[in-house]
Formats: sequence, C-alpha cells, structure tokens
Amino acid sequence: MLFRSLGLKQNKQAAGYDAVHRSLLSGLLDHVAQWDEDREYLGVRNRRLQIFPGSSQLKKRPRWIMAAEVVETSKVFAREVARIEPDWILGINDALLKRHYHEPHWHMRSGRVMAFERVSLLGLTISDRKKVHYGPIDPETAREVFIRSGLVENRCRARVGFLEENARSLAAIEKLEAKTRRRDLAAGEQVLYDFYEERLPAHINTSKRSEEHTSELQSQFRIS
Repeated sequence: MLFRSLGLKQNKQAAGYDAVHRSLLSGLLDHVAQWDEDREYLGVRNRRLQIFPGSSQLKKRPRWIMAAEVVETSKVFAREVARIEPDWILGINDALLKRHYHEPHWHMRSGRVMAFERVSLLGLTISDRKKVHYGPIDPETAREVFIRSGLVENRCRARVGFLEENARSLAAIEKLEAKTRRRDLAAGEQVLYDFYEERLPAHINTSKRSEEHTSELQSQFRIS
C-alpha cells in the first residue's frame, strides 16, 4: 500500500472527527466559508455560496464549513460539506493568512501595550479581537502608548522609584496650585510626554523592562 511505501504506520485506533477533518482541511482552504445570512455563506475572495440542497448539513447550518468542491449551476453551491472550527485553519498555511492589528492600548494589569489582532484567509476574517502583546509587533508605537498612558497618566504599576517620586511631586504642585489658585505651575500632559520621550530608551515599552532598568533611569527621570 502507498502509506507503507512512504514508511507510515497504520493507526491502531480510529481517528476522531476533528483529526480527520483537520487533515482534509489542509487541502481545502480555498473552500472554507462562514455563515452569513439568508441561507448564504461567505467564502474566501468574497465568494457567496449555499450548501447544496442534498447535503445533510443544509438544515443544520453550521457556522463554519469546508466543502470538497464548489460548483456553479443556477447558483454557487458547496458540495460534500463538513462542519469545521475556524481555529483549525490557523497553522496550516500561514503564508495565506494576513494579520492586522488595531486599537493598541495600555493594559495596566500585565504592564504591557496590548492590541487586537484580526486574522483573515484570502479576504475572509477567521478571527478578530484577540488580545496580543503589541511590543514585539510595533515597538515604536508601543513605546509611545507606554509613555502616554503608562507614564504620563501614571497608570504604570512598575516598582520604580522615579514614578513614585514624580507622582508625589506632581501631587504637591497640584496642591500648591489649588492653594494659590493658579493653574500654570504643573507641567501639561504634552510637556510630560516630551520629557519622558526624550529620555526613555527605545527598547523600553513595558513595566517589566522599566523595572529592569530602574537604576539607569532613576536620576534622569526625576521631575524636579
């Protein structure tokens, strides 16, 4: 048999539904589709199709399907259809996938800049709004968000002395402003941003990294 000539061994246990269909999916990525509306599915390359009327999946309307073939007669039909899970697509052929990242934001609990990831296969969105660490993806933008939200807005929980000292200094200045009824003593947000941006090393964009380099930053980051 062919599998023996390739040095493969026959399974002693029958493969489950997921394993079988994951294997088939590797050769049918261009026949993947997601339920849209009005009996229609949206496939790759913005192709709209319907499940063939004779299919056992017609009334079940699975959210995601793959088809052995897609034919066009009076309409575009998917034939020999099976239910799949969209995350099965990930890792099969990443060269066909496109990743887009949006809404980078400071995540106080993790001390990192996070963003939402959208993954698409030939124009069809496979997953969206998965939170990922944005620092390795776009270090420059992550650094800007870290400065703006973590340092200027004092939302960084890192155990670094200069942040605590700066917070006390700003609180004292604000107290003095209130006492003297002046609003021109404390530096504005843009001034603070420029202060940190000028001094912060390019590779620091997380709480952990700022803690690792706290001795290096202590003297030059203190607001006087």
